[in-house]
Amino acid sequence: MVFGFSVEVDDIVMVKKGRKEKNLPRWFAIKLCQDLTGLNLQALADVFNVEHYSAISKAVGRLNTLIVEDKKVKLQLDKLQDCLMSEVKI
Repeated sequence: MVFGFSVEVDDIVMVKKGRKEKNLPRWFAIKLCQDLTGLNLQALADVFNVEHYSAISKAVGRLNTLIVEDKKVKLQLDKLQDCLMSEVKI
């Protein structure tokens, strides 16, 4: 479990249709992939199994709004990014 998340890979990369609760682990994964990999929106759409690349922008936009509204979300994202970066061996 990482920072309160206990999710399967399918919960991150598969789209769930309909309006449900915020899928923070998925949104975090999308944002971190966008920020850290340099992949373009279409490549990220392929990775996260969405039909149109605009879904990536929308997910990141929703997360960015939530980050402004809830400092705990920002802290959680920062900790997750720090954890990932500490594992990178260059």
